Amino acid sequence: MQNLGEYLRRLRKRKGLTLKDVEKAGVASNAYLSLLERDLRKAPRPSILQGLAVLYEVPVKDLMVAAGYLPPESGKAPSPATIESAFNLVKNDPRITHGTRKKGPKLSMEAKRYIVGVYETLTGQKLT
Repeated sequence: MQNLGEYLRRLRKRKGLTLKDVEKAGVASNAYLSLLERDLRKAPRPSILQGLAVLYEVPVKDLMVAAGYLPPESGKAPSPATIESAFNLVKNDPRITHGTRKKGPKLSMEAKRYIVGVYETLTGQKLT
């Protein structure tokens, strides 16, 4: 895959947006976005990637992989049972206090897979 900056620029241009348009959408300043697209800044916070994913209509996972937060997908996806088991390990890790004990609607398997992927990246511990 190309580097993050090239990827972000290609996505923005594909949507026909200028840097000012993205700034007006409330994602980040046009100056910051320009630096990102020219690879003059390190990868942005996941919240910025989330905003860009929504604006550019791409899965946030793709941007997280391009930014280096998540490893690229391997050929075979883990089974739902493996993801569920790994998610329970993350949920019960006492070091994690936010985001895994959500009340309300059940999390989708994709959301659980994403949380497990971020956990694996942050801790260097392979669960799946």
